[in-house]
Parts: sequence; structure tokens; C-alpha cells
Amino acid sequence: MEETILLWVYGTLKRRGRLHEAMHGSAFIGCCRTVPGYRLLNLGSYPGLVRISSSTAADRVSGELFTVPVSMLAHLDEVEGAPGLFSREPVELDHARGGAQAYFHQGSRTGFPSVPGGEWPVP
Repeated sequence: MEETILLWVYGTLKRRGRLHEAMHGSAFIGCCRTVPGYRLLNLGSYPGLVRISSSTAADRVSGELFTVPVSMLAHLDEVEGAPGLFSREPVELDHARGGAQAYFHQGSRTGFPSVPGGEWPVP
């Protein structure tokens, strides 16, 4: 059996996202949110996840958790612009599973508003 990781996605890689096709071969586990300490920025046509140092219970981001074959990671990194614009790093989620990773925005935060409610796409 192929080695897998847990990948948590919050934007264009979600099941209804415009880049979800890149997730072909992964297995959807369920929807979940981050623990407090994360914020979603509206970068225009896509969101970016960032860590924040001071947070409230409202500073959480919603997304979807997948099991992803390790063999897919190089392709997903390329799709997400990692390393560079994004980097794949550990993320803390509000469930008992540990070891999930997510793509974090590495660019400037200046001029990019927070996504209200931490849910992409914005209604």
C-alpha cells in the first residue's frame, strides 16, 4: 500500500474548487476547522492561510481533510506554487487526528483583507 499523508485544504483544492482536479487520487475524509490562531486572507482569485500570534476563538479557518498519496505531493506543490508563494507545513485542526499539513501563504500580507468567517469561497 502506498504511503499517504493528511492534507487539509481550504480554497481552490476543495471539492468544489477550481483546482480540485489536481487532487485526483486522494480520498476525502471530512470537513473540519483549524484551532484558533489561523486566518484566511483574500488574495484575489484564491485565498491564503496564515498563522497569527494573537487570536480569538473566531480566528479559525474551515476546510476539507484528505488522505493524499506521497507520490502526488510534488505535483500538488507545483500547483500551489510551493516553495515560493506557498509552503506545505503542519497545521493544527480541531479534531483528534495529528500530522495534517496545509499550504501556507508566504508572500506579503499587506493590503489583503481577511476572509470573514474563515470560509472560502466568500458568499
